[in-house]
Amino acid sequence: MQDTDAAPAFAETAEAVIARLSVPFPNGLSAEEAATRLARHGPNALRRPKPRSALRILLHQFQGVIVALLVLATVFSLVINDIVEALAILVVLLLNGAIGFFTELRATRSMEALFSVAEVRTRVRRDGMLIEVDARDLVPGDLVVLEAGDVVTADLRLVEASGLHCDESVLTGESLPVLKTTKPLPSDAVLGDRTNMGFKGAAVTRGAGTGVVVRTGMETEIGKISQLAMAASTEPTPLEHQLTRLGQRLVWLTIVLA
Repeated sequence: MQDTDAAPAFAETAEAVIARLSVPFPNGLSAEEAATRLARHGPNALRRPKPRSALRILLHQFQGVIVALLVLATVFSLVINDIVEALAILVVLLLNGAIGFFTELRATRSMEALFSVAEVRTRVRRDGMLIEVDARDLVPGDLVVLEAGDVVTADLRLVEASGLHCDESVLTGESLPVLKTTKPLPSDAVLGDRTNMGFKGAAVTRGAGTGVVVRTGMETEIGKISQLAMAASTEPTPLEHQLTRLGQRLVWLTIVLA
């Protein structure tokens, strides 16, 4: 089962987590039990949002009342033969659009890179053997073996760690790799302080370790962030609301002055 108990996995001992998830340690789950859990929890994958093309992202930069007002000002300047002013407004529009386009495109590509994590293979212990499986097939209770160069493909409670360092900048923004441990932590530890956890999307930069899967798919920390990002993208931000109101006031002010 997913780690939904009152005591989070990072606040429990490794032995307690292994016992709660009914993991035969160190042999790992059997193939039959893994198949049963996969059917119960579903694939270890993030829900993909509707893809946005580069053209759609570009067109999004030229929407809004203020942009429309500047376009009208450019046309008006051309009509009265004020070429210099028209070019100045046009340059501002293009620069603003270019900055917004590349920023949004980079963010979109970063999210797409996270979705590809589920498409790699990862090493797990099953039936007493170390095998490779598709990351999509990981289930709660799987014992995942980590080495330098690996990408963590599910949220893990570490049970073994030897000089293990993980780059978690995708989650926390921290630029330096984090040294991992297996000791239990306070139940109120924030995400960046949960040093006995390996998080989906993090990269192993040094050392080795073993972790038991406690969360998969959209239940992982990166899955929660992805879900929030998809929900937030459907509604205008407070800044966009303010810019819209400002644009409407500028339109009326321009009409009055004219």
